[in-house]
Amino acid sequence: MDIVKKGTISGESDNTIYNMTFDEYINYIIGNPELLKSPIIIDDSKLLIGFNSDNIRQFLPSFYRKLG
Repeated sequence: MDIVKKGTISGESDNTIYNMTFDEYINYIIGNPELLKSPIIIDDSKLLIGFNSDNIRQFLPSFYRKLG
């Protein structure tokens, strides 16, 4: 599961991106948050990146899931 949108790092050569250290890449993402997929939803045991209406239901309490 990718957290960064595909094809969104324009203006940077592949070599520049792939040669970044982890910390450099994190700082690059912090400076360019539009590169991240949204939403990013986290709870105690689950993680969802990007919008998927079926998967997003797992974050709703079971009471609400039964209504829909």
